[in-house]
Amino acid sequence: MKGGVVLISLIIFTSTTNVANGGFSSTLIHRDSPLSPFHNPNASRHDLNRARFDRSIARAHALSVAPSSYPHDPLTPQLTPEQGEYLIRFFVGDPPVTVHAVLDTGSSFIWFQCQPCQRCYPQKDPIYDPSKSTSSKSFDCADPFCKYLARPTCGANQECSYRQSYLDGSFSVGALMREEFAFEGPDSAVVRGVDVVFGCGRNNVFKSQGAEGGYRAGVMGMARGPLSMSSQLTEPAFSYCLLDVTDQSMTSRVQLGTDPRMWGNATAIVRARGREDQYSVMLAGVSLGATRVLDFPSGQLVSLDSGTSMTFLESSLFGPVINAVRGAVKGIEETFDPQRQSELCYGATEMELVQAGLPVLELGFVGGARLEVNVESLFLEVAERRVCITLMRSFFGRSVIGNIAQQNNVVGYDLARDSIYMSGAFDCRSY
Repeated sequence: MKGGVVLISLIIFTSTTNVANGGFSSTLIHRDSPLSPFHNPNASRHDLNRARFDRSIARAHALSVAPSSYPHDPLTPQLTPEQGEYLIRFFVGDPPVTVHAVLDTGSSFIWFQCQPCQRCYPQKDPIYDPSKSTSSKSFDCADPFCKYLARPTCGANQECSYRQSYLDGSFSVGALMREEFAFEGPDSAVVRGVDVVFGCGRNNVFKSQGAEGGYRAGVMGMARGPLSMSSQLTEPAFSYCLLDVTDQSMTSRVQLGTDPRMWGNATAIVRARGREDQYSVMLAGVSLGATRVLDFPSGQLVSLDSGTSMTFLESSLFGPVINAVRGAVKGIEETFDPQRQSELCYGATEMELVQAGLPVLELGFVGGARLEVNVESLFLEVAERRVCITLMRSFFGRSVIGNIAQQNNVVGYDLARDSIYMSGAFDCRSY
């Protein structure tokens, strides 16, 4: 079975499988991969790693704004729109058009650009035009789906419209629509028949520069709100296994819907006040190899976020963990981060840290779920013979576990059971 062929901005599928919002698998593309529309061939590995710090800090600044201090749509947190690390490629409409969107567990809304464009940002994919699709459907303001929007607006034709605003002043305005999505799996098999409600953005203004060349992508929200992708599946569940992005020849995988591969033990999702649609869980303790660093008998609230690279820990967690790592690194000189972004760096390569025998950092959660963070995920090389830790001190009052710490672990989200499963160390190439 072969994948799609680009022809006059359309995709021709040689063969497909219909799922009607059941279960299917798809690839995840890191934004720095050569397969990504954001790929910058002139950026060095050190440049890319430093940019991951920059994007994480920008996202953390957005998280630092308390929900009560900024008027916002409760369906979606108002982060800056291009913040995100993993893209999912899919095809929209009949005939199908290619779309890239950031897969974001911190967002509960799906949107991307549509024709006719009043204002649109640069993108490498053709812009989807619902008037040219035989499967598109708009909603009027009386439709129940329209009522899921906090502040829907109606035009003269009673079309249900949305406005998605962001903290940096960016926004997307457009129509709420229903359309058939198709996904290409890791084996190039195309799965069709996924019926999705999404925002068709026709007036899209961004305040920040975006990726190289100004290119941006849409957003596929995977949080717990009613208009997220995960909530629209027949079985509201999904899982992923993220490969180390230093191997840019590989793509990661996400499994959505039926049979989402829930491996390992489960921990309960906590509905944190003001962030009820986010994925918050209770941390039970932290270990570095055989050494127990922290214990929380009653649990410590943390959140999982696929849209940020670094992990941010409150000071009560950050200090003991950093000190434990510092004490375990022997024979390698500690140095500083010239950008003053990371608080622990060494004059070494990642391989030298591996050879020094630094133990695995384990994050254990109430219920027995666990993430294992190996050396390659705990440190990034940001300059020649300079590695810096991917843990950062939180300046916004809560702890967030980013996607680097989730690498090489299967993480599964079961919305029906309010549970998150974590496998511990796993070879994602076999996922």
